[in-house]
Amino acid sequence: MARAEIDRETLRFTGTNPTYTGVDSADTGDGDAFANDGQTFCILRNIDAADALTLSMITGAEVDGVAVADVALVVPISATVMTIVGPFPPDLFNQSTGTFAGMVEFDYTGTAAAITDSTIAVFH
Repeated sequence: MARAEIDRETLRFTGTNPTYTGVDSADTGDGDAFANDGQTFCILRNIDAADALTLSMITGAEVDGVAVADVALVVPISATVMTIVGPFPPDLFNQSTGTFAGMVEFDYTGTAAAITDSTIAVFH
């Protein structure tokens, strides 16, 4: 399955109820992408009963021709706790070429249940 693009929502002083997108087990290895302006954040939640989810933030940066390592984050199991990630410095996380140029790319790893039982919302 191809990488999916998630729409960013704009935070407002009057309040914002984020729209959560389900992370599908088919996203393993293909993940998601979203536009990034350097002030973009994500909220992730893993409500699986047994397994953590690992989020890999794919860097688009190189230093002297050497790729900067991707950043991995474990999203713990919790019915109530959400993990907030960001902001994403564009020079480090925005992809410079390809279909998702100017965007941040995420990959997900874990059991099929942990992936299917997770959601993400993107806002700025």
